[in-house]
Amino acid sequence: MNSLLELGEQGITQINNPALVRQYLATNAMARAQEEQSTKRALLGEALQRGSFRSDGEQALLGADAELNAALSDFRKWATPEQAQRYDDT
Repeated sequence: MNSLLELGEQGITQINNPALVRQYLATNAMARAQEEQSTKRALLGEALQRGSFRSDGEQALLGADAELNAALSDFRKWATPEQAQRYDDT
């Protein structure tokens, strides 16, 4: 999923419509954030089921958390104030 999102970000740079580019980048960042939330849920669910993290589970969780924070930062950079407020209100 992330590779497809990154590929789309590369192609968007050739569009000469700043509002459209900004909307695309904000949407893409939110998709990446949702993907990382799913990864975190899966890692935590697995750890709960096993009773502990697998050998690399904690590191994977920290990595997913860092990627989530980066995606949310990108979202805030590209989102309109109204979009950011709607996200904050959820």
